[in-house]
Amino acid sequence: MPCEPPKKKLFFQSKKFLALITILSFLLITFPTYSKFFFSNNQNIVSGMTCSSCELHIESEVKKLPGVSLVKASYEKESTTVEFDEQKVKIDKIIEAINLTGYKVEQGQKQMKE
Repeated sequence: MPCEPPKKKLFFQSKKFLALITILSFLLITFPTYSKFFFSNNQNIVSGMTCSSCELHIESEVKKLPGVSLVKASYEKESTTVEFDEQKVKIDKIIEAINLTGYKVEQGQKQMKE
């Protein structure tokens, strides 16, 4: 009986493929941790909010803007945190959207978080 040469494994059956998939999975699972490097995070002082209804009003209007991934308003802290893609929307448009709701963004209190 002649000896057959061992069959070469396909790439999908190799340890390299398994390592590649493991690394890719790890990067996708940890994306929220390093996503701040891809999106801007701005916290602004917003005056005029008196209840959680005010928070919802601001959040719903700002979420309508393209490129906004997260909005969190807090009447207790008088602040609004917005994560957005600077390629799709500018901070001036976000401030304008908040001001159009009847609340006021304190222009001198803008700050960029990294």
